[in-house]
Amino acid sequence: MSDIESLEEMYRKAPVSKFSIYTQIQIDQLKKVSDEILGILERNNVAGLFDGGDFQRSYGLYWLWVLGAYEVIRTMAEHGQCFSEPLRQKVGVLKEELAKVRMPFAKQQLKGQKDRAIGSEPSVVGVGEEDKDLLFQIEGKSVSCRKMLKRFEDFVQSVNYEEVLRDLRDDLKYGG
Repeated sequence: MSDIESLEEMYRKAPVSKFSIYTQIQIDQLKKVSDEILGILERNNVAGLFDGGDFQRSYGLYWLWVLGAYEVIRTMAEHGQCFSEPLRQKVGVLKEELAKVRMPFAKQQLKGQKDRAIGSEPSVVGVGEEDKDLLFQIEGKSVSCRKMLKRFEDFVQSVNYEEVLRDLRDDLKYGG
């Protein structure tokens, strides 16, 4: 197998690597963080009760996951011309969804409300006893940790080789 064939095989298995190997590595790490969060939720959330240390760990990991997932998607959105139009649109939608969650976690403010103090948005308002979840209330809407993790993973899994049109480095070289 030639080097070019090896690269093509890697790109087909992990299409985002065709855009940027670094972005793919970040996605792979986010998957590991996601798996750890889900493992903690599964083993702890019995009858709505959590071990205190595990609760802190799952919350802290989710905070890091939100920041990382947003940065991956933001990078992809900034270089949208590297992707097909349908993928570019999916990136934009996911970026907006993640931005609403990211702002309370990263900046302790709501999106577009720089001068207004936040309430309990980055606080867990429920643990979803039936589906073992961390639930947040952001801008009056319930946000599920599990659903956000799955939404991102489903997005990553939906990307196919043909939708990635060029490498991020080529985009930067030619001025986007």
